[in-house]
Amino acid sequence: MSLARSFVEEFELGPWSSGPLSGLTMAVSDGIDIEERVTGCGNTAFLEGRALAASNAISVDLLLSSGAQCLGKARVTELAFTRFVEASAAPPLNGLYPERLIGGGSPGIASAVSCKLVDFGFGIDAAGSLIQSAASCGLTGWKASYGVISGAGHRMIAPSFDAPGVLSSNPETVMKVATALLCQSGVCEFSKPGIVVLADAASSLDKISSERFRLAVEQIEASTDCEVSTMTFSEFCPDAGVSSLEELGDLLDELFGLEVWTTYGHWIDSKMPQIGEESKQKLFASRHLDRAQLPSLLSRRGAFFDAISRRLQRNSPALICIPTAPVAITKAAPARTPDRTRHQKQTSMLAAIASLAGLPQVTLPLAQVDAAALGVSLIAGHRQDVSLLRFACGPIARIL
Repeated sequence: MSLARSFVEEFELGPWSSGPLSGLTMAVSDGIDIEERVTGCGNTAFLEGRALAASNAISVDLLLSSGAQCLGKARVTELAFTRFVEASAAPPLNGLYPERLIGGGSPGIASAVSCKLVDFGFGIDAAGSLIQSAASCGLTGWKASYGVISGAGHRMIAPSFDAPGVLSSNPETVMKVATALLCQSGVCEFSKPGIVVLADAASSLDKISSERFRLAVEQIEASTDCEVSTMTFSEFCPDAGVSSLEELGDLLDELFGLEVWTTYGHWIDSKMPQIGEESKQKLFASRHLDRAQLPSLLSRRGAFFDAISRRLQRNSPALICIPTAPVAITKAAPARTPDRTRHQKQTSMLAAIASLAGLPQVTLPLAQVDAAALGVSLIAGHRQDVSLLRFACGPIARIL
């Protein structure tokens, strides 16, 4: 087992045939089925009594059939929605910034890539979890539009949020893997897009991070010749059904929590498993959310989806530009402090747009703060994945 602690299990699988991904190796998150192996969710108790997977997930076979080789299953955070791996396990190593934890829910694949054990990682993004892991390790990451890639064989976390994603140190590799997964579905060519920077997303960060983000945006503008404008969220999307980006983050937390409890609640109540303190707190907070508010919550989500879709329509394309996530926490930071609470609040705000609307997102490591990465994200309209990837992994990636 690697000292990087990236993997749950290491093995060699595939490739099934030669193709565009020939010569590339991958790590697959432990929330995705591999034939004759148990699919876990970052908790040892969850594995008890679970059957072996009858087949690979459709997405995995698609990658193996395109020439990729799988070298193992990688760790996810406990129950795939908290910030930390199981309390009894040491966290995967951040290969680029060893003193920093890996944020998000997919630390194993981000660790395996940043430690150069594989060429790319494949996992599930639930409320920004994979994208945030990529940003923590200074990697390029892509989260697919909701519903464009089969989720058959993926362990559900929050079903209306879960979307496949890819991360790599090489933007070209992300583009190749995404193209293989999409099979060119969802192709939507647009002319030179306008880029809208959300001012309140940038200002949610500390002063230094906000300034580094601003400088990265200036690099994007200079290298692409695109028109860049700055607006607040309410100016960009005045009829979104929420008044601020912070309120949108709260909406994400409530709906995501309700889905997570619905997914895991029966197992928690019937098995009473040993789980970490953060998992316990979040799960039981979700359990007691008022389900009578669901019509109102879902109505607000629908209003936001309609409003953002109108702004990102194909015949007048715009890309939203925001920081991907706050800078990753150091390993030495206390587990329960106001800073960690604020960090989680910022994370939800920045994840809310793409997660609630099921939009494609690409993060690029265009900024650095205090010996850590600060990812810069571009978000496009639904099913505009290919155009977004060609733009982000082409002209913008040349800045790297």
